[in-house]
Amino acid sequence: MTRHTLDPPRERRRKLALTNVGGPAERRGDPAAAAELARALDVEPGAGLDRWTHGFHTWAARMHPDTAQRLVRAFARPAAVVLDPFCGSGTVLVETLVAGGRPVGRDLHPLAVRLARLRAAIVPESRRRAVRQRARRIAGLALGRVRQGHRPPGPPPPGADLFDPRTLAELAWLRAAILDDRDPFVRESLSLVLSSLLVKLSCRRSDTDPRRIPVCRAPGSAVRLFVPKTDELCRRWKSLREALPERAFPADVRVDDARLLRSVPDASVDLVVTSPPYANVYDYADQHALRAAWLELDDAPFRAGEVGARRSFHDPRRGHDRWERDGRAWTAALARVLRPGARACILGGDGATPLGPVRFDECLARWTAAAGLQLAAIASQRRPIFDEETRRAYRAADRREHLALLARP
Repeated sequence: MTRHTLDPPRERRRKLALTNVGGPAERRGDPAAAAELARALDVEPGAGLDRWTHGFHTWAARMHPDTAQRLVRAFARPAAVVLDPFCGSGTVLVETLVAGGRPVGRDLHPLAVRLARLRAAIVPESRRRAVRQRARRIAGLALGRVRQGHRPPGPPPPGADLFDPRTLAELAWLRAAILDDRDPFVRESLSLVLSSLLVKLSCRRSDTDPRRIPVCRAPGSAVRLFVPKTDELCRRWKSLREALPERAFPADVRVDDARLLRSVPDASVDLVVTSPPYANVYDYADQHALRAAWLELDDAPFRAGEVGARRSFHDPRRGHDRWERDGRAWTAALARVLRPGARACILGGDGATPLGPVRFDECLARWTAAAGLQLAAIASQRRPIFDEETRRAYRAADRREHLALLARP
């Protein structure tokens, strides 16, 4: 069992995410392709999350659903194999599914894979009904056990101190009842419903901010959220199923390292749409440590292999060297799995370290050339700066987010 670290790093927390979208885009390269990229970036903050399963379960810095939709529809033919090697919570997979493509998702984090698989699932009414019914039965059981004063079975997972005692007991009984269910699909679905509630019910400020805030939950809070969240998931599944074309291809989602893509055959992919982690912005392993502990996930391979993680930049020079190695590796992996003539849409943002700026477009140009790919077009939008380190790094230039189109000759 992996030891999960739940305490925030000791350094001062900084707001680094490129959360603002919109604004004019600078275009370079092929004019028609650059125009499509600029259109894909021209989105409204928060739009698209009500569509299908996109809004179920938070996942920081995921690609905007409208950006993913526009890229898939612009560059993928019907039944095309569309790969996202950093699939996260599955935004690209869902849009590919609805567009009639063949979604292929890979991620090194086991929670991402489970969540993407659930979001992109094609779930008939009989299975949705089973999930709803079991959720109500499990919620009633958990609430009854807590009211009767029963201690939860077994020791609590790491992170128990993030919850008040009553909420912890409710969550522990929900978890125990879910794990006892004999239906694997019900078990998986309700486990991820529970996962979606953990941070909300904890004293953690947010997914991206681990500072603690005082909370006092009313009795029954966890149970009262569990059933509506399950109903929401089932409604989202229904809307997704209704949006599918007559011929829909189930998503292929697996744990794999984007730097290797061992599970993806050579020259098998028609289009890549992905957003790799940005340099020195997030530690996804730390963000999801609480969920990994409660779901009993082994996230050790992800902790060792996370691309761009802030912790890897504690020594800025070593972090930058690793960033370059990882970038060359995942770009080379894309070149191997793309068919001749196939293309890749890569969304990435500029980072910053004490050594200076990490300009993603310049990095990608180096990696693309080394991998034998062509950089056909790029669209870039200005992004705000929230912290002093980034402000120092970008004194002489704007910080930007870049959407690039690569082609395999």
